Amino acid sequence: MKKVLIVEDEILARLGLRQLVDWRKLELELLPDATDGEEALEMIRNSCPDIILLDLNIPKVSGLEILEFLKKEEMPTKVIVVSCQEEFDVVKKAMKLGAYDYLRKLNLSSDELENILEKCLVETEERITVHMQGIREIRYEEIVRDSRDILAGACNYQTLICILAKDTEELSRVTEIIHKWAETELREGLQIQKGNQYGYFLLEEKPEKSVYM
Repeated sequence: MKKVLIVEDEILARLGLRQLVDWRKLELELLPDATDGEEALEMIRNSCPDIILLDLNIPKVSGLEILEFLKKEEMPTKVIVVSCQEEFDVVKKAMKLGAYDYLRKLNLSSDELENILEKCLVETEERITVHMQGIREIRYEEIVRDSRDILAGACNYQTLICILAKDTEELSRVTEIIHKWAETELREGLQIQKGNQYGYFLLEEKPEKSVYM
């Protein structure tokens, strides 16, 4: 069962988040709440939550500092910012530091929270089985549309291959070769496709010369 930590200094907001969704139905375990940044860091170190609902405006250690800590430690925890903070620069910085998504605390609905939690769970499971799947695929348009950092918490990619194919068929052939290599060698990777000719591959390791040939 995945563990969830609520980091919020306002008691009514904490109670509201706890009652907003059916945590058992989602197969999620709620950890004791953290009421400030210091408590949050202690809980993170001791309990390693899979998902954190984080208010940015908390005492002692700020929400942005917690995100910086998670990024520095390369922890795969998914952080959903739940805040009244609407300053664009602050929200943008939170996303750059690896926040999974941003939800406005005011008028937050149970459906909205439940949907984002379910997406977190799906992507967490995908990451666990990534070596069985080989290369994960995502379209360029999804990255542009979505403000999340898709590389947050991912493996340390060492190689970037950029493909500009003559046509769709040629791109498909190259894609098939790289996927086959990743599956055979049990390598992790990420494929980003833009249109019918552009392909980008982020790989854990440099492929053998035969793959490039």
